[in-house]
Amino acid sequence: MDNDNKITQPLILIGLTIILLVAVSFIKIADEFDVFGIQIQEVDILSDLKEETDDYYYDYDYYDEETADDEVSIQKDRFGSKQFNSAGITFLKGFGDAAADFILRESEKIKSVSSIDQLIEKREIEGNVDQLKHFFAALKNTKSQKIRIAHYGDSQIEGDLVTGAIRDELQKKFGGEGVGYLALTSQDRMFRITTDHKYPDDGWETASIFISNREKLPVGIGGEVFVPKKSTWVSYETRGYFSTVRKFDKARIFYSDAKNSSINYSFGNGSNSSVKLSTGKNVNETIIDAKKSINSIKIEFPTPDQAYFYGVSLEGDNGIYVDNLPLRGNTGEDLQKIPIEKLQDFQKLLDYKLIILQFGKNAMGTNFIRYEREMVQAIEHLKQAFPNTSFLLISVQDSGFKTGSRTTGLLSSQIKIAKKADIAFWNLFEAMGGKNSMAKWVKSNPPLASADHTHFNHDGAKRLGEMIVDALMDAYKNYK
Repeated sequence: MDNDNKITQPLILIGLTIILLVAVSFIKIADEFDVFGIQIQEVDILSDLKEETDDYYYDYDYYDEETADDEVSIQKDRFGSKQFNSAGITFLKGFGDAAADFILRESEKIKSVSSIDQLIEKREIEGNVDQLKHFFAALKNTKSQKIRIAHYGDSQIEGDLVTGAIRDELQKKFGGEGVGYLALTSQDRMFRITTDHKYPDDGWETASIFISNREKLPVGIGGEVFVPKKSTWVSYETRGYFSTVRKFDKARIFYSDAKNSSINYSFGNGSNSSVKLSTGKNVNETIIDAKKSINSIKIEFPTPDQAYFYGVSLEGDNGIYVDNLPLRGNTGEDLQKIPIEKLQDFQKLLDYKLIILQFGKNAMGTNFIRYEREMVQAIEHLKQAFPNTSFLLISVQDSGFKTGSRTTGLLSSQIKIAKKADIAFWNLFEAMGGKNSMAKWVKSNPPLASADHTHFNHDGAKRLGEMIVDALMDAYKNYK
């Protein structure tokens, strides 16, 4: 039996690990370096002890050099060396100003912000603002037409929180009643604030650009397609979180490749009716008109494999409609996987005047050079399908307890993407307060973001939606 005392071995192992990580922190890796197709990124265990820089300001293509220099100067004053008068902090001089600055920043970050107005910054839409003309021209016709917006994003827009706030603000200004487009099944049904969405878990086969599509089924506008594998159903009941989506009078069902078959439907606890599907490979729609205001509908699909179904749109009168199209875990690059002919089919039926793209967090670990290239290709793919549609790219939000260099690096890449794609751009990162602002949104009173320091909560999403609409309306006033 080995009686040697091995209590020091874990300490030795930890020490060797720290030495190795410090040594690795001095290794510089090229932007596109990878091993067996896996991108290798730099590790910097000392990053929190280093003075922060704002190099991403130099990449702001919408600033002239003088403005950019001023911004960098301001930020360095804000985050750089500080005067230490307190005796409790002065002794840290021996360990270096960087360590003292780190502690001071961390202590400032956990303070509660009594009013978010102290933090947020009004930001104008930048980039090719003139490209928003398609949307702005359409706003003049909201009393006689339905003007539609598609809001693509990652998990940040799930639950219809941010999109719902945008929709609510615009429908109050321009009219419109109804939540718009909804998928047949969804990953966010348990926390979707505008609609109680139900369906049997075993009734549908789902394929998408963000989960799997081994059979290469033709996905639709939301990057998804749904096939009934037996007699199944789906139901939608509106919720009262936003007043403008409590009622609807029409349900538009979108599908393609339908067999000669019918679907059944009922409103509330009413009796069943049926309607035939249109055959053909193109995307078709069947409109169910209740001829009155209702708040719920159940749709039954009695025939297995009877069509490729895409979604249902709950609508009312003329005005604005904002479709929530979340792609969980996606960077936005996969939008180019939606077949262009399907996008064109949907455009004939929905006629989008504005497409908002709000991605970011999932691209944090990617190679930014490749990401820029792929995102520009994805936007060009959409522009080909929607030639008379405006585009707005919303930047990544701040996240984490402390802003990392990957966040500011991604922000710089997104500015370049907007410029290369020649579309409008809105800087959410700066609008919410810039560096380390997410921690303050979490600590504000009331809290405006979740404890994960990544996602906005209900109150924060509402505020964000208001900020986005304010920026759009300011640009609209200048257009008029």
